[in-house]
Amino acid sequence: MAVSLKTQGFKHIVLLGDSGGNIKPLTEAAEALNAKWKAAGSDVRAYSIPEYYNYGEVEEFEKTTLGIHEQMEGLHDDYYISAIIAVHDPNGVRMPERVKAGKFAINGVSLAPIEKTRRERQEDHRVPHREDGRGDQESDRRCAQRRTVVTLTDMKIYLRAFLIAGVIVPIFLHVIASKAMPWWPDTVSMGIAFGVVAVLVVSKTRSEREQNRRLWKADEEPRSSPGLELTQA
Repeated sequence: MAVSLKTQGFKHIVLLGDSGGNIKPLTEAAEALNAKWKAAGSDVRAYSIPEYYNYGEVEEFEKTTLGIHEQMEGLHDDYYISAIIAVHDPNGVRMPERVKAGKFAINGVSLAPIEKTRRERQEDHRVPHREDGRGDQESDRRCAQRRTVVTLTDMKIYLRAFLIAGVIVPIFLHVIASKAMPWWPDTVSMGIAFGVVAVLVVSKTRSEREQNRRLWKADEEPRSSPGLELTQA
């Protein structure tokens, strides 16, 4: 993947792992790629950021801040992960079934009362939720509504560009032409071509403007946090 991104022109390639077993291989991959690219005279660099998945800090947070001390049971699950899922929907951790079976706990830590577990995770992650455990459906609805409005706005802009360049301009040229210009195929084909080009130009311009806006916003934000180092050969 990193090699593919390099061939596409990317100069800085960041490797992030979200599983403990991936951290060391990603660091080794970044070091090997950097050595190879540097020897070839390339200025492209790969970065591995192990702090992205530093679960030791999560465990320390549980102990010192939440006062939770887990006794690992060999399961690919823990209190932190179960609690995060419960913030969205307690059914995601099969709460009714586990309560009925007397197993509503993980690594020796009870997940009950569920309100306390969800509150701890919600305060930690600032995740909005509904008390009925169905997630923030109102937030989802507003998000979908905003996307619909944005899509409709884009369609109006592209339609306006097509009408101006593909209809109004060709009609104007047809009227002022010194010699009679037949409607078909000259004027119609010209209108279609002008309209398509106008839509493509507007689309490219809007895309570049949005990209620049995000870059400017990123430049205003801190580029690193204390204790965060990039692993680079």
